[in-house]
Amino acid sequence: METATRIETPINRYFIQHDAGNITSDISGPNSPKSLEGYNFFETTSDKTMEIYFESAQVYDPSNVFVDFESFTFEKMYHASLPSSEDIRSSVEYAYDESPSRKMDQKQYLSKYGLYIFENKANDYRESGNIIWGSTMYHLGFSLLESRAAAHLFTLIKHKQLDQKNEQQAIFTGYQYASQRRFSKRSPLVQ
Repeated sequence: METATRIETPINRYFIQHDAGNITSDISGPNSPKSLEGYNFFETTSDKTMEIYFESAQVYDPSNVFVDFESFTFEKMYHASLPSSEDIRSSVEYAYDESPSRKMDQKQYLSKYGLYIFENKANDYRESGNIIWGSTMYHLGFSLLESRAAAHLFTLIKHKQLDQKNEQQAIFTGYQYASQRRFSKRSPLVQ
């Protein structure tokens, strides 16, 4: 069985079926479809996750779900987004220079056809890139408020609108992940 499904609740929640999913279907409810019995699922971050995924992929394919994103790919891409020890730019200059389509914009290296599992939730490639970006902003010494405001400002300038809620949630997720795991922070540069 290969499916992506929407569950009608007071708040719509979206799930993808995957053998490695951390949620087992609960068939005890009166409206629970018996056809989902025994299958595992991952919850998606938002309805936007699925909208963006299906814009690219058209059909759900479990082989495009990267369950090792958090344990392997995220770590690799996070480290690739960091400034080298020889980089003498300030954190502000580094973030400004490296965010759009450069080192801090790691989504450019992710498949548009993929869903990336992070903290047991499926994220599209844009959200996954923002998780990495949020972690990098933590490393650079920015506050969460400054990080979110910077993303809003960039999107406002480029697209004439604020950053989408799911994109902001991904920044929050990455920033909190780095903070809770006490990722290193960049040492202030001597001027």
